[in-house]
Amino acid sequence: MPDELIDMLEEQTNGRVNRADVRKFQKLYFAALAAFSVRKCFYIHHYLAIRTKNGGYKTVAEMMDLDYLERKLDKFGPLVKRSRRLAAASLLFHTGWAVVRKGGFSLLAHGMRLAVLLALGFDLSKFQNKAILLGFITACDPHIHDNQMSACCGKGEVSTDVGWHDAGADANVKRERIHYLKPKNGRTQHACGG
Repeated sequence: MPDELIDMLEEQTNGRVNRADVRKFQKLYFAALAAFSVRKCFYIHHYLAIRTKNGGYKTVAEMMDLDYLERKLDKFGPLVKRSRRLAAASLLFHTGWAVVRKGGFSLLAHGMRLAVLLALGFDLSKFQNKAILLGFITACDPHIHDNQMSACCGKGEVSTDVGWHDAGADANVKRERIHYLKPKNGRTQHACGG
């Protein structure tokens, strides 16, 4: 499960990647999505690291003051309800200031360069990306599937066994029904053998 993966990563990185920072970064991620009217499901947790020249990495918490930013994000909900533009401007300002507070100028430069390249339609396959986006994901299955949530999945799928689906969640559910819930002796079998 994602929580277990986060705990394992925290242990293996000696706390450089930790649960509290993942939670704070997640708030920033969903605030940014809300500011720009993008819907995603809540079954995914993200965290960010940037590769360094010496073969190492820096975490987003080492380059951005997540504690400062979290205090600002706590006021974000009412602001986005009042005005998305104002909320987006506030979010961009405070995110930039959180980076400046920690001296993470390489993160700021990397983000700005990537934004410009995206805006110009740059072929990202030719871009040497230093960012490592970690994703901790709970895949939907028939037992936790929610039609409203899957509409915000954001991970489409094309496959030979279940065809084309806008949401990876719907594809997972269909795959389980096809492969694991086939009738045996006239009775439908539960995916867990029940």
